[in-house]
Parts: sequence; C-alpha cells; structure tokens
Amino acid sequence: MEFGQPDAFTDGREPNWAMLADAGHRALADYSKALNAFCLAHPALYAPQSFAWTALDASTGVLGFTLQAGCETLLCALNTGTQAVQGFGLKPGWGSCALPL
Repeated sequence: MEFGQPDAFTDGREPNWAMLADAGHRALADYSKALNAFCLAHPALYAPQSFAWTALDASTGVLGFTLQAGCETLLCALNTGTQAVQGFGLKPGWGSCALPL
C-alpha cells in the first residue's frame, strides 16, 4: 500500500501506519487503491503489443495513442503544446471525433 511515507522502505521495519490518520496520506492511499483497481479492470494498459499511435502533430504538440486488449480499446490524447487546440481530428476509424485539447 502506498501512502506517501517520507522515508524509504526498510526491510524488517514496519511502515508507519499512524500516518494514515493524516488526511493527505489517507487521500494518497485511497488514490493508489483506486488506480490499482482501474489498472486491474483495464488489461489494455499492460497487454503486450497493445500500443498504437493514433495522432502525431508536431506543429501543435498533440499526440494520441491507443491501447487495445480483446474488445477493449483505450484512447489517450495529449496536448503537450502551449496553446489549446480546438477540434483536433483523429485518424479514420474513430468516426467524427473532434476533441478540444
């Protein structure tokens, strides 16, 4: 369980569980638990050979990729540029998807 201990893990020493009484440490533990559950529910995140580029646009700094496993496809679109990009289109196969990034 991750809850943001300031010290590194030491073999043979128990974590400082009292830190979970702090709201910040409890929030991190809850987030970590939810993230782990999400990853378990979506095998496309870690399936071998699941990655494919969907969009690359150096002029806007937008990139997109999919992760696929079985009948599940996850799309991730990122704007790494400094300006918002309106109506960015994805390659054919994604219908008329237009995203404000």
